[in-house]
Amino acid sequence: TIPSTFRTVWEVGAYRRARFCHKMMERYPGEFHHYHAFEPVPEYYQDLQSERRNSAASSHHLTTHPFGLAATNLTWTVSSIAMKGPATYLANESISISANNRRNKQEFLRKKHENMTIQFASFDFAVQAAGGMPPFLLHLDCEGCEWDLIPQAHESGFLAQIPILQVSFHNYPIEHLGERIQQYCSIQKQVYETH
Repeated sequence: TIPSTFRTVWEVGAYRRARFCHKMMERYPGEFHHYHAFEPVPEYYQDLQSERRNSAASSHHLTTHPFGLAATNLTWTVSSIAMKGPATYLANESISISANNRRNKQEFLRKKHENMTIQFASFDFAVQAAGGMPPFLLHLDCEGCEWDLIPQAHESGFLAQIPILQVSFHNYPIEHLGERIQQYCSIQKQVYETH
């Protein structure tokens, strides 16, 4: 058994609130030493920071990080419009917003041409930023990044360092569902090797 002083929880894809971290704090008080919330989208990260500041109970147990995870340090520039809609899957900017979700056409067109910078850090960098310890529990709810992140984590050896892995899989874009099923089988096999 790993003592609680060495148990940390990482939430990758923390969005605006780091809900998973907060639920774990409420449900298992004192069970985990520290929580780390990773969110690379600048707008979401600002909200996450505000939420953390306004929540005195969790502020000393939760550290927020303005980047996502990847095998190497990366910087992506994406259109703002790619960050809206059903997913924030950055590898596919072709996800469009339905007319029902647009507040008005002018706003849609304006945002379509705005860009934002998204940062990703290597697994080693993230471990150092989290106090030098890999997570005891890694929760991935990153709206599509899991398809790339898990194979990279497996190949680098990072996945083998994590006792508990929890993943929310997202199958978009829907037109590539057949490919996703094949990828899912491959990822499952990789995870079985370490967990």
